[in-house]
Amino acid sequence: MENTLPKHTPPSAPYSEMRNIRASLQDESPRKPSRIWMVLGGAAIVLLIIAAVIQVLTPKKVTIPETSFVTTNVNDTLPHITDVSYTGPTADFPTQFPIFSSRQLFSEGQVVSDISAKYGLLKPDPEANYWINGDLGLVHDQTTGSYTLILKDPSNEALPVVDPTRAEEVAHSFLEEVFPEIPLRPMMDAASYYIMSSEPDNTVTASEATAVVIPYTPEIETEYPVIYEKSFQPAFAVTVDGENTIRVLQFFPLFQQFTKVDEQAPISIDQALEQIKQGVASIISATIVDYNRVPISDLTKAEFTSVTIEYRLDPTSQLLYPFYHFTGKGTNSRNVNAEIDVITPAVNIARRNR
Repeated sequence: MENTLPKHTPPSAPYSEMRNIRASLQDESPRKPSRIWMVLGGAAIVLLIIAAVIQVLTPKKVTIPETSFVTTNVNDTLPHITDVSYTGPTADFPTQFPIFSSRQLFSEGQVVSDISAKYGLLKPDPEANYWINGDLGLVHDQTTGSYTLILKDPSNEALPVVDPTRAEEVAHSFLEEVFPEIPLRPMMDAASYYIMSSEPDNTVTASEATAVVIPYTPEIETEYPVIYEKSFQPAFAVTVDGENTIRVLQFFPLFQQFTKVDEQAPISIDQALEQIKQGVASIISATIVDYNRVPISDLTKAEFTSVTIEYRLDPTSQLLYPFYHFTGKGTNSRNVNAEIDVITPAVNIARRNR
């Protein structure tokens, strides 16, 4: 009878088969690729490059979240303004506002340490909020978060009239030395002019001033200033006297690098007022007009007469975006009045469910 069992395959058989396959492949003449496939492959590569370029140049839509930064007052209370009006001039703002992400360049402590080392400043006590070296000093305002570096005390000395152009050049060079990694832009239209003396004076005209305070804003892709959190003061300011001597540097810990990530259309003034009524607002300043005390959160009515645009960094989302800054009169239920500053986002935000 014929043996129908399979024959045993020797161990060398798979290797022999592989050698035969390799030998046959080597004997075959290489085929030239079809011309049409070469064209299609090249077109595909070009399309991929174009798509990548478009993706880089077209920012992705960024969702701005509602955080406590936009729903609490400067003292962490809640706003209760439900009666709002605006009677100021018609605002003329761009149709699109850039939105920025942020990255911290260096810490607040590092900056304080560097300045202290540069001027030999020492903290007299661990709990103190200042560093000193003779007449030089650095003071930290723990309420606002700002720092004031005093390089020369005001005095009643005779000084020449300040030259604003030269003063800005001196101030700019000084800031580049102190904050070399932060591009800053002067806001000369907002500069304040004073007579330098040991007593505080009201502002005077540039033609009679012996000192100028020049505000600076971080340089970003917009004409509007960057303001630190819920402050109403410039992020950086330098005082220069008529002899082009740096007297004072004031700054907030805004040591960020900003990168544009989106562009968004603003909401209207009417939408902003409605937003304030719904509690998406922050009262950042309230000055009592008739000398009666009134808690910020007690204000229920606001009559605004002016509005500007400012960029502010939300410390929770780490997004820098535009805010409406309204000024006017606030009133509580007992008809006590206050001059108030209120900010609210100038672009749409993703509202929380209430």
